[in-house]
Amino acid sequence: MPDDKSPKAARKTCAVCKKSFFVNLKVCPNCGEKNQDPFIGRTISERFVVESIIGEGGMGVVYKAWQAEQKQGVAVKILRQEFSDDDLSVKRFKHEAMAASRLSHSHIVALYDYGTTVDDYLYMVMEIIDGKSLAQLEREKRSIGVARTIKIITQVCDALDHAHQNAVVHRDLKPGNIMLTEFEDEPDYVKLVDFGLAKLLDQQGDPELEPKGEVLGSPLYMSPEQCLGRNLDGRSDIYSLGIVLYEALTGKVPYIGRTAQETIEMQVKNEPESFAAKRADLYIPEQLEAVVRKSLAKDPNARQQTMRELALELEAAVPKRIEPAVSISRTVDTSIKKPVKTIVTRKRNNKMSLTIGLLIILVLAGFAYKFFLSNLPG
Repeated sequence: MPDDKSPKAARKTCAVCKKSFFVNLKVCPNCGEKNQDPFIGRTISERFVVESIIGEGGMGVVYKAWQAEQKQGVAVKILRQEFSDDDLSVKRFKHEAMAASRLSHSHIVALYDYGTTVDDYLYMVMEIIDGKSLAQLEREKRSIGVARTIKIITQVCDALDHAHQNAVVHRDLKPGNIMLTEFEDEPDYVKLVDFGLAKLLDQQGDPELEPKGEVLGSPLYMSPEQCLGRNLDGRSDIYSLGIVLYEALTGKVPYIGRTAQETIEMQVKNEPESFAAKRADLYIPEQLEAVVRKSLAKDPNARQQTMRELALELEAAVPKRIEPAVSISRTVDTSIKKPVKTIVTRKRNNKMSLTIGLLIILVLAGFAYKFFLSNLPG
């Protein structure tokens, strides 16, 4: 870290007295307030004021910050100091920023800025998400239901279709990386996050980031080709999303071994159990199960070939329910009109019958009167 007298020395603002001081001081020299975290109160990239910690990971810390110009909250991810001298950690952090910077989609977390602070900390500034992950939702419910699952997964398909068109394969799809928030009163609005393991198809892989023979990803959700360390493309994400689909519908992943290696072997060799075998208590349409099983084919050529194709098959597997309101309304209207018409017709028929009856009576009366006159004496 630069010396306090250096013009590059980073400063932060005390959360209590709002006075500025150097970040390497843990106590505010003005009011004595202990500022344990060196970033709370700092301004990143001259516009993002760090307010609090959102979460901590193995390599980085995520903070909530405020951008005054745009009047919006943002998330700032900063690589921990102990990893700033580790070349591989620095490369991974920059790689994630590079992958995210290629993408601009409503269902992918937005990257606003990335770079290095004056005291050589790597940072990324991202859209802040107020919600929960699909993993959290699944922990709350054993199964989230067919309609809700399809609504969520088709949004993920849309996001990944955009990523694949920009030569980005996520390579770490799992429920924990699918965030659900609310947007314009619409619940379960998807935001896909964490492109830390993303593969850029139009660039030659860095041997340090992708060591030969080393498997990268989460074994429970990895495709067979990913498990075997082979070349992969967007169809690997289709397999991983198929695992996510299976779990969302049944509440269980199709493969889980006693060790990571055993799980990897199952991904390569085993066929998934039927939905009925996993959850006999649930009804899941057969056509939907066929779509999921296709996405889990061991051979990438036997799967859906694009995310758009997968989304269309999912939507076709469970047709939208037709609202009965219109047909009920028409039935009621018809049932009201028919009796009215019938009543009017009967009234008209009754009037006609009465008129004819009176005419017949008058005619008969006329004949009777003539007969009476003709029979009078002389």
